Amino acid sequence: MTALAAVGAVGTGGAAGDILVAGTDPAELLVSRDGGATWIQGQSLREMPGYDQWTYPGTPHTPHVMVIVPHPTEPAVLFAGIEVGGIVRSNDGGSTWRVVGERAPNAVHADIHGLAFCLRQPHIGYAATPAGVYYTEDGGERWEQRNNGLQPRYCRPIAVHHEEPTIAITVATNGASGFFGIPAEQTGGAVYRTEDAGRTWRRITAGLPASIAPTPALAADPGIPGRFYLPLFTGEVYVTDDAGVSWRPLATGLPPITRAVFA
Repeated sequence: MTALAAVGAVGTGGAAGDILVAGTDPAELLVSRDGGATWIQGQSLREMPGYDQWTYPGTPHTPHVMVIVPHPTEPAVLFAGIEVGGIVRSNDGGSTWRVVGERAPNAVHADIHGLAFCLRQPHIGYAATPAGVYYTEDGGERWEQRNNGLQPRYCRPIAVHHEEPTIAITVATNGASGFFGIPAEQTGGAVYRTEDAGRTWRRITAGLPASIAPTPALAADPGIPGRFYLPLFTGEVYVTDDAGVSWRPLATGLPPITRAVFA
């Protein structure tokens, strides 16, 4: 197995969430079926078509796994978003992988920051990218860019309502500079919400800071439809109980939050 430098993403799969998946930098995926005691690498992502084109703008320019999400209803199906490389899918719990959403004119942007699929209608999903939001109605094979009202468009996390696939939330900023010490007010970061499957987006301000850093964390509560959590890079956590219309602080004074996993 190739030496792996760092774990950057963790996800779950399996009928009871008993499969753990870890994504690394450089981009590979490891699977544990015993609660994390042992890990196995299945098919290497280096075997994916076009892997030699995967890269990252910053040094050392290695692509890495940014996000891992399970299929909402098919326990063996997993998705992983690569920064920068696109989306890969496994139909066998992580043993083998294939690239999806790569064929023009229905290709998704290759720089994947966030992925989300609807629990009630799992064929519907959203991807957050530096070029805005992409939408799929066939489980990730074909995508459509949907950015009307979304400004700026550099999106990091995204989450979809568990029961209403037309409702989704994302965070958009002017770029990644907030990760490197630039004050949030200079990033232009804001929460955006759609009620029509991304055809139009509206900026949400109720209960939120005037601007936020480009946080990569946002999640829908797995047990309460309409509740979303927004952990910020600046150490605060906000929560909404009305599907993103208004927010309130849940926690403050935490270290910078760069990842969040809800299972």
